[in-house]
Amino acid sequence: MRFILPLLVLLLSATDTHSQKSNHFEIKPAVGMAILNVKPSVSVVINYPVANRWSVASYSMLSFLPANHRKQRYVQTNYNYSLVQNFGIGYALYNKNKSSRHTLSLLGGIKRIAFSETLKNPQLEEITTVTRNTLPEYGLLYEVALGKKRFKPYARVYLPLHPIQYYPMGSLDNIAFLELGMSISGYRRK
Repeated sequence: MRFILPLLVLLLSATDTHSQKSNHFEIKPAVGMAILNVKPSVSVVINYPVANRWSVASYSMLSFLPANHRKQRYVQTNYNYSLVQNFGIGYALYNKNKSSRHTLSLLGGIKRIAFSETLKNPQLEEITTVTRNTLPEYGLLYEVALGKKRFKPYARVYLPLHPIQYYPMGSLDNIAFLELGMSISGYRRK
């Protein structure tokens, strides 16, 4: 909850002065990581305007831990990744000269998790654990973009809101993702 208050302050600091309908879609690739864990992520958001300030969004993310991310005696991580595909709606606010945009989107979809580790102790037989699961996923996506040009730098925070089992330890890996990228605007046909 401590992340939501600063996001709301930033969103409310944007003034709603422009009512011009956007006539372009945006593709927004980014790289980032989980805020409380060094879990890299690669993602892309596609926004398509449908009405004044309203847009539909697609959010795809792959987050993973490198195979040698931690050095533990006798434990080897074979793979650890999650793949997210969400769809939803968003609302954008602009500042007075339209040089920055704040967007808040509500998203829902699915998440695929896969994990495997092997216990390699010379005194025991080798044991490998494998977990694969598909879960519902929903969350909030806050984005801030700077500039008016076709290519704009931006930052976004994705807050998963799905039920968390094994609280608080199960929540530490996926509490929030901070991502940075470059927005590419394309024009839709009228």
